Amino acid sequence: MVQLRAASPVLAVAAVLTYAIGVLIASLRWQRILRGIGADSLPAVERRGPRLRDVLLTYLSSIFVNNVTPGRVGGEVFRVAMLRRRTGIETKLIVASAGYDRLTDIIPLALLGVLSLPTLYRLLAPSGSSLATAGWVALGLALAAAALLGLRRLPRVQRWTDSWRQRLATISIRRQDFQWAVGFGFLLWAQDLLRLTLVAAALHVYLSPWQVIPLSMVATLGGLVPTIGGLGAVEGGLTAALCLFGVPLDKALAITALERGISYVLSTSVGGIVLMLVGGGELWQMSRKSAKAEGEAA
Repeated sequence: MVQLRAASPVLAVAAVLTYAIGVLIASLRWQRILRGIGADSLPAVERRGPRLRDVLLTYLSSIFVNNVTPGRVGGEVFRVAMLRRRTGIETKLIVASAGYDRLTDIIPLALLGVLSLPTLYRLLAPSGSSLATAGWVALGLALAAAALLGLRRLPRVQRWTDSWRQRLATISIRRQDFQWAVGFGFLLWAQDLLRLTLVAAALHVYLSPWQVIPLSMVATLGGLVPTIGGLGAVEGGLTAALCLFGVPLDKALAITALERGISYVLSTSVGGIVLMLVGGGELWQMSRKSAKAEGEAA
């Protein structure tokens, strides 16, 4: 608490505004994808079109659902149902748009992973042993690849990947719109890096880009842990990574608290308010039941 009281209000507010810009960018990306798969060419009597307002409100509401249900399954089900209700766009088009939305994250995420390797290199070889470091990096990559291959063999994962493959194969997206969506994806990750930089600077810790990139990767991977909102995994990962970078524990805890205060507490609160205002309570209950059924099936 002492560290948080000493935080720079200007930089903290800048971090909040940066997160808000990220929400807008994510909504613009989804809107572009919807247009790219033909959601704007349906008869006007059947839909109101993928207006930015509808997409933005749906996205904000889905943040709340994602953050209060484990595994993020409920959030995906919710945003499909919510946008269907607000626009009348066919369910299969919205489901395909959600798939393309996730697909546009792969390229920037892979790039961030590659850019994280130099930092990993330095952390693993404080004595300057290049050969030992190369061995550790290779081992880490091999273990990650083995884990991914192992996951693909799980029946649940196979069903999920086959389902998405079939959906995306039947609905194509215009190349130009997909390129725009990928560009928005890069902007979204740039926003994430800038926000982490501002949060650390607000606590008087100045991180280099080579430190912020691995932090972003840690937060992303922690969010994939099947807990509610990635709670525990994200906080532990960020704190541990900051300590590895030489940040004192009290400052590392303060940075993590401020970051999660923005990306989890504030976003969940705003998303919950939007959810109530747009009348999405019934859809939320439906998404909770779907998430529970998915967990039981696993």
